[in-house]
Amino acid sequence: MRFGDRLRNERKLKNFNQSEVAEYLHVSRNTISNWENERSYPDIESLIKLSDYYEVSLDVLLKEDEGMKEYLGKKEFIENIKMIECFVNIAFIVCMFFWIVIKPSNTYIFITFIFISIICEIASVLINKCREKVQNTEVYNFALTSGLPLIFIVSGVRFLLNPNNAHNFGKLSIALISICFLIFSLVFYNVSYVLKYLKNKK
Repeated sequence: MRFGDRLRNERKLKNFNQSEVAEYLHVSRNTISNWENERSYPDIESLIKLSDYYEVSLDVLLKEDEGMKEYLGKKEFIENIKMIECFVNIAFIVCMFFWIVIKPSNTYIFITFIFISIICEIASVLINKCREKVQNTEVYNFALTSGLPLIFIVSGVRFLLNPNNAHNFGKLSIALISICFLIFSLVFYNVSYVLKYLKNKK
């Protein structure tokens, strides 16, 4: 018997309907339906709650189900690669910050920061592509979509506040327009991503 069939049978044995289970797990009824029809799978936390709610062991729920085992393997892989991606993004942001904002005077240090920034960004893009392939969905790239625009915004603000640029109206105007555009793009993309994420969670 497959995982979805076990979930459905255990629910019916307890005389629960999908809405009751959904309320207990704080998810939508449609999510329970998707689990029972194996269009998606519950995470570990939800599995444990289901096990408690149906009063059945995890071994019974997962017994000989390759689809669920494959999903859990992917889940573990994604969690591990997320940790690597986090370190890559932090390294990228730090290097870009020194490169654009602090501007080290030593040429070798400056080139090193540029090189590491480029390597980190390439690694971040490749990791995201890998995650998208495994998860079959769009993945948020912090370094590219948030970190980089924020650094340029800070750099632009510093340019505007620099007294030496007070009389250069042309450059000030370009800097101000660029900052406004970056802020708008940053907010628009992130809000769009959050709304899409919330829609997919339902």
